[in-house]
Amino acid sequence: SDWGLGLAALAVALDLHELAARLLGATEAVSETVYRLLPIERKDYNRLVDAASTRLGTAHFEAVLMQGRAQGFEQVTEEAVSILEAMLHDQDQATPAPQNSEATKVAGGD
Repeated sequence: SDWGLGLAALAVALDLHELAARLLGATEAVSETVYRLLPIERKDYNRLVDAASTRLGTAHFEAVLMQGRAQGFEQVTEEAVSILEAMLHDQDQATPAPQNSEATKVAGGD
């Protein structure tokens, strides 16, 4: 579904291709039983498959894709959200807060 594709796109953008492959596998399984991908979603799905399989290699990609199918959509998406939230938290901790020049002047007594 849209959720799976959106998370997979984010995973690809963040160079988390194994996570993307698991998400794509879970999304594929759901699309066969519960929710059919629309043609525009299928185009996105195929683009993400190409990106992840190119990066991982076909055999490794297929193995991870099957793992995602077996895990199920809910489990894979929960895991993905947890991983992505942790990455964002780590990134926030590593990024210094922007300096406000007015606040700095007041605090410095200028």
